[in-house]
Amino acid sequence: MRTLANIRLSTVAVSTLVALTLGLLAPPARGEANPPRRAGTGVAKLALVTAYEPCTAPDATSNGDPACSPERRDTVCGFGSRGSGVIKIRKYNTVNPNMISALKLVGLNDGCEGETLCIELVLRTTQPEETFCTGTGGCTLPDPAPMGGCCTVTDGKCIKPVGSAHLHAGFAIEAELIQCGVTRTTGPSLPAGNTFACGFFVDLD
Repeated sequence: MRTLANIRLSTVAVSTLVALTLGLLAPPARGEANPPRRAGTGVAKLALVTAYEPCTAPDATSNGDPACSPERRDTVCGFGSRGSGVIKIRKYNTVNPNMISALKLVGLNDGCEGETLCIELVLRTTQPEETFCTGTGGCTLPDPAPMGGCCTVTDGKCIKPVGSAHLHAGFAIEAELIQCGVTRTTGPSLPAGNTFACGFFVDLD
Protein backbone atom coordinates (compact mmCIF):
# COMPACT_ATOMS: atom_id res chain seq x y z
CA MET A 1 0.00 0.00 0.00
CA ARG A 2 1.33 3.41 -0.94
CA THR A 3 1.46 5.94 1.85
CA LEU A 4 2.98 9.36 2.35
CA ALA A 5 5.80 7.64 4.23
CA ASN A 6 7.07 5.88 1.13
CA ILE A 7 6.85 8.80 -1.28
CA ARG A 8 10.38 9.64 -2.38
CA LEU A 9 11.21 12.89 -4.15
CA SER A 10 14.00 12.95 -6.70
CA THR A 11 16.88 15.36 -6.14
CA VAL A 12 15.57 17.59 -8.90
CA ALA A 13 12.09 17.54 -7.38
CA VAL A 14 13.42 18.68 -4.02
CA SER A 15 15.22 21.55 -5.71
CA THR A 16 11.98 22.52 -7.43
CA LEU A 17 9.94 22.46 -4.25
CA VAL A 18 12.52 24.62 -2.52
CA ALA A 19 12.50 27.04 -5.43
CA LEU A 20 8.72 27.26 -5.61
CA THR A 21 8.49 28.08 -1.93
CA LEU A 22 11.37 30.52 -2.12
CA GLY A 23 10.57 33.99 -0.80
CA LEU A 24 13.05 36.74 -1.51
CA LEU A 25 11.00 39.38 0.28
CA ALA A 26 8.18 39.22 2.81
CA PRO A 27 5.03 40.44 1.01
CA PRO A 28 3.93 43.77 2.47
CA ALA A 29 0.44 44.45 3.73
CA ARG A 30 -1.40 46.93 1.52
CA GLY A 31 -0.22 50.41 2.33
CA GLU A 32 2.54 49.21 4.69
CA ALA A 33 5.70 51.27 4.33
CA ASN A 34 9.17 49.70 4.56
CA PRO A 35 7.95 46.09 5.10
CA PRO A 36 10.27 43.74 7.00
CA ARG A 37 12.49 41.44 4.95
CA ARG A 38 13.06 37.74 5.45
CA ALA A 39 16.13 35.76 4.53
CA GLY A 40 16.39 34.79 0.87
CA THR A 41 18.89 33.21 -1.52
CA GLY A 42 20.68 34.24 -4.67
CA VAL A 43 19.77 31.14 -6.70
CA ALA A 44 16.45 29.46 -7.57
CA LYS A 45 16.37 26.04 -9.30
CA LEU A 46 13.32 25.02 -11.35
CA ALA A 47 13.13 21.41 -12.51
CA LEU A 48 11.93 20.63 -16.04
CA VAL A 49 9.51 17.80 -16.86
CA THR A 50 7.83 16.62 -20.06
CA ALA A 51 4.94 18.88 -21.08
CA TYR A 52 1.68 16.99 -21.76
CA GLU A 53 -1.62 18.00 -23.29
CA PRO A 54 -4.54 18.37 -20.85
CA CYS A 55 -6.95 15.46 -20.47
CA THR A 56 -10.21 16.57 -22.13
CA ALA A 57 -11.58 13.30 -23.57
CA PRO A 58 -10.87 10.42 -21.13
CA ASP A 59 -10.18 7.07 -22.73
CA ALA A 60 -8.81 5.28 -19.64
CA THR A 61 -9.06 5.17 -15.86
CA SER A 62 -6.57 5.64 -13.00
CA ASN A 63 -7.60 4.04 -9.72
CA GLY A 64 -11.18 4.21 -10.96
CA ASP A 65 -11.02 7.89 -11.97
CA PRO A 66 -11.35 9.07 -15.59
CA ALA A 67 -7.98 9.56 -17.30
CA CYS A 68 -6.41 9.98 -20.73
CA SER A 69 -3.60 8.17 -22.47
CA PRO A 70 -0.69 10.65 -22.17
CA GLU A 71 -0.05 12.86 -25.19
CA ARG A 72 3.24 14.71 -25.25
CA ARG A 73 2.92 18.31 -26.39
CA ASP A 74 6.10 17.85 -28.44
CA THR A 75 5.90 14.52 -30.24
CA VAL A 76 9.44 14.81 -31.66
CA CYS A 77 11.77 16.07 -28.94
CA GLY A 78 11.80 14.83 -25.37
CA PHE A 79 13.76 13.21 -22.57
CA GLY A 80 15.53 9.90 -22.99
CA SER A 81 15.40 7.29 -20.23
CA ARG A 82 18.00 9.17 -18.17
CA GLY A 83 17.06 12.69 -19.17
CA SER A 84 16.75 15.65 -16.84
CA GLY A 85 16.66 19.41 -16.96
CA VAL A 86 16.74 22.53 -14.85
CA ILE A 87 16.37 26.30 -15.21
CA LYS A 88 18.39 28.38 -12.77
CA ILE A 89 17.73 32.00 -11.88
CA ARG A 90 20.61 33.76 -10.17
CA LYS A 91 22.38 37.06 -9.70
CA TYR A 92 24.76 37.73 -12.59
CA ASN A 93 27.76 38.54 -10.38
CA THR A 94 28.83 40.78 -7.52
CA VAL A 95 29.35 43.73 -9.89
CA ASN A 96 26.14 43.33 -11.91
CA PRO A 97 23.26 42.50 -9.52
CA ASN A 98 20.67 41.87 -12.25
CA MET A 99 19.12 38.39 -12.37
CA ILE A 100 19.80 36.02 -15.26
CA SER A 101 18.35 32.70 -16.38
CA ALA A 102 20.41 29.63 -17.27
CA LEU A 103 19.33 26.33 -18.87
CA LYS A 104 20.71 22.80 -18.64
CA LEU A 105 19.07 19.82 -20.36
CA VAL A 106 20.80 16.44 -20.65
CA GLY A 107 19.82 12.96 -21.83
CA LEU A 108 17.59 14.20 -24.65
CA ASN A 109 16.30 11.86 -27.34
CA ASP A 110 17.41 11.75 -31.00
CA GLY A 111 14.47 13.93 -32.07
CA CYS A 112 16.04 16.87 -30.25
CA GLU A 113 19.47 16.56 -31.84
CA GLY A 114 20.52 19.67 -33.76
CA GLU A 115 17.35 21.56 -32.85
CA THR A 116 17.03 24.86 -30.97
CA LEU A 117 15.43 24.96 -27.52
CA CYS A 118 14.53 28.28 -25.87
CA ILE A 119 13.67 29.31 -22.31
CA GLU A 120 10.26 30.92 -21.85
CA LEU A 121 10.19 32.42 -18.37
CA VAL A 122 7.91 35.19 -17.10
CA LEU A 123 8.33 36.42 -13.52
CA ARG A 124 6.02 38.88 -11.75
CA THR A 125 8.31 40.72 -9.36
CA THR A 126 7.66 42.83 -6.27
CA GLN A 127 10.38 44.92 -4.68
CA PRO A 128 10.57 46.87 -1.44
CA GLU A 129 10.16 50.60 -1.03
CA GLU A 130 13.64 51.84 -1.83
CA THR A 131 15.45 54.46 -3.91
CA PHE A 132 14.17 53.12 -7.23
CA CYS A 133 10.61 52.42 -6.00
CA THR A 134 8.14 55.17 -5.11
CA GLY A 135 5.11 52.97 -4.38
CA THR A 136 3.58 52.79 -0.92
CA GLY A 137 5.00 49.67 0.68
CA GLY A 138 6.92 48.63 -2.44
CA CYS A 139 6.41 48.15 -6.18
CA THR A 140 4.96 45.28 -8.22
CA LEU A 141 6.30 45.60 -11.76
CA PRO A 142 4.22 44.96 -14.91
CA ASP A 143 4.65 41.44 -16.29
CA PRO A 144 7.63 41.58 -18.69
CA ALA A 145 8.26 39.80 -21.95
CA PRO A 146 9.58 36.28 -21.38
CA MET A 147 13.19 35.95 -20.28
CA GLY A 148 14.93 34.14 -23.09
CA GLY A 149 18.06 32.31 -24.02
CA CYS A 150 18.38 29.49 -26.54
CA CYS A 151 20.78 26.64 -27.17
CA THR A 152 21.27 23.98 -29.83
CA VAL A 153 21.09 20.33 -28.82
CA THR A 154 24.42 18.55 -29.29
CA ASP A 155 25.09 14.97 -28.17
CA GLY A 156 21.78 14.97 -26.28
CA LYS A 157 22.62 18.13 -24.33
CA CYS A 158 21.37 21.70 -24.44
CA ILE A 159 23.21 24.09 -22.13
CA LYS A 160 22.82 27.86 -21.98
CA PRO A 161 24.95 29.25 -19.11
CA VAL A 162 23.65 32.82 -19.43
CA GLY A 163 20.22 33.76 -20.76
CA SER A 164 18.64 37.20 -20.83
CA ALA A 165 18.61 39.47 -17.80
CA HIS A 166 16.06 42.15 -17.08
CA LEU A 167 15.15 41.97 -13.39
CA HIS A 168 15.98 44.96 -11.24
CA ALA A 169 17.59 42.95 -8.48
CA GLY A 170 19.94 45.34 -6.76
CA PHE A 171 17.90 44.56 -3.66
CA ALA A 172 15.59 41.81 -2.42
CA ILE A 173 12.64 40.90 -4.63
CA GLU A 174 9.79 38.42 -4.51
CA ALA A 175 9.20 36.66 -7.83
CA GLU A 176 6.04 34.81 -8.86
CA LEU A 177 6.19 32.26 -11.70
CA ILE A 178 3.69 33.25 -14.39
CA GLN A 179 5.16 31.19 -17.23
CA CYS A 180 7.99 28.68 -17.07
CA GLY A 181 9.24 26.17 -19.60
CA VAL A 182 11.39 25.39 -22.64
CA THR A 183 10.12 25.34 -26.23
CA ARG A 184 11.58 23.78 -29.39
CA THR A 185 11.69 26.41 -32.13
CA THR A 186 13.23 24.47 -35.04
CA GLY A 187 12.62 21.15 -36.76
CA PRO A 188 9.52 19.21 -37.83
CA SER A 189 6.09 19.29 -36.17
CA LEU A 190 6.75 22.24 -33.88
CA PRO A 191 4.70 22.06 -30.66
CA ALA A 192 1.95 24.55 -29.87
CA GLY A 193 3.49 25.29 -26.50
CA ASN A 194 6.34 24.11 -24.31
CA THR A 195 8.35 20.98 -24.96
CA PHE A 196 9.39 20.90 -21.30
CA ALA A 197 7.52 22.55 -18.43
CA CYS A 198 8.64 23.59 -14.97
CA GLY A 199 7.42 21.07 -12.40
CA PHE A 200 8.66 18.17 -10.30
CA PHE A 201 8.90 14.38 -10.49
CA VAL A 202 7.51 12.22 -7.68
CA ASP A 203 8.57 8.56 -7.43
CA LEU A 204 5.74 6.53 -5.81
CA ASP A 205 7.42 3.10 -5.99
